[in-house]
Amino acid sequence: CSTDAEKELGSYRLTWPSPQRCEQAFSVFAANCLSHGIGILDTVIVQIAVSFGLPLNTFNEKHYRAVTQS
Repeated sequence: CSTDAEKELGSYRLTWPSPQRCEQAFSVFAANCLSHGIGILDTVIVQIAVSFGLPLNTFNEKHYRAVTQS
């Protein structure tokens, strides 16, 4: 099972957030969690994408709109 997962994940770029990006994500989360319903892990994911200039594809625009506009 882990071999199949490793094969699948091998085609993706692995990026770890820096402490600064995590702090920025937490600030965005704190400012927007109640108004937009976004969770902390979702905030970290979108913050990484935004900081690297990567596209973020989602069906949940309401949650992510606050982060991409911050």
